[in-house]
Amino acid sequence: LEYQTIQAMNHPDRGLCLEVLARLKSADGDGRDMTPKDFLPLIERFELSRRLDRQVIKQTLCHLYRHPEVASSLGYCGFNLSRGSLQDRTLPAFVGRALEKTHLNPASLCFEIPAQHAIHYTAETRQLCRMLQQIGCKTALDGTGTNMESYRLAGRLPVDYIKLAPELLDRLHEEPTHLVMAEALQRIANATGKITIATSVENDIARRRVQTLGIHFIQGRRVGAPRPLRELVGATGNRSAGAIA
Repeated sequence: LEYQTIQAMNHPDRGLCLEVLARLKSADGDGRDMTPKDFLPLIERFELSRRLDRQVIKQTLCHLYRHPEVASSLGYCGFNLSRGSLQDRTLPAFVGRALEKTHLNPASLCFEIPAQHAIHYTAETRQLCRMLQQIGCKTALDGTGTNMESYRLAGRLPVDYIKLAPELLDRLHEEPTHLVMAEALQRIANATGKITIATSVENDIARRRVQTLGIHFIQGRRVGAPRPLRELVGATGNRSAGAIA
């Protein structure tokens, strides 16, 4: 597991914000990490995506439990959900049990749902958002802005965050249409009380652009590159985490 820091632009008191990222070691033994783009099609083909999502959640919550000084400062911890998890009605109960065992703040956890999946599984997405919010967690619509349907869902789905698609941020300073599209999403967020996160902010030019638009948070190598989750520790002690079923 890795994590990537998310920086507040207009919400300076939100605490430590980050997204948890899953990586797999290459099977050929060359030590290369495989990104979700590489391994998710195979994982989903063999219907293992739900198990993967639960492992990521479990291991992250155990890490946070072992490092309470990190957990206490956490404002946003994002988890990517697969298509399989969207159809898993038992996922909220699993998260709820994990929170009971670790005593972590549910409001600091955010479950990110890809817009491409939400378009095809809108009813399931809406139900999952409400069930997760009932136990105190947050939800986000990830990868928004690549098609018109994602704009509609950004306004209508009961999510707390809207994450702008990397494609929208690409060449933001050179493509006037990208700027207009990003501005439209920010207006939707303002009108519906949601918070925006611009992903893949890679340079100072893009950072200044999204700041001008009023985007609330930014993520990308301009903020920080992904780092191993094991390095996310504080200055105080360590405690043993119990098993999360």
